[in-house]
Amino acid sequence: MSISRKEVRRTARLARLHVGEEDLEALTRDLQAILEFVSRLGECAASAGDRGAEMVPEAPLREDTIRPGLSREEALREAPAITGGQFRVPPAIKER
Repeated sequence: MSISRKEVRRTARLARLHVGEEDLEALTRDLQAILEFVSRLGECAASAGDRGAEMVPEAPLREDTIRPGLSREEALREAPAITGGQFRVPPAIKER
């Protein structure tokens, strides 16, 4: 897979990044190297067949235990703003 300077410019614009002409060539080379590496990883995964589970050692898991949580006072102790015993946060949607 190959990436062009035009695609790098477009990707930078979509990401709202300013990439100067002096950096464009280096960025294009770096992105090309990343794409080639990811492509090679895909080939390795495909050639491994169904052996994916064998590659990851089984992690020792602890038993789930029920433990008491924080009290309201402990949870709110470090809150920057509290209203009516609850966290106060900025509105996510502003009314018109």
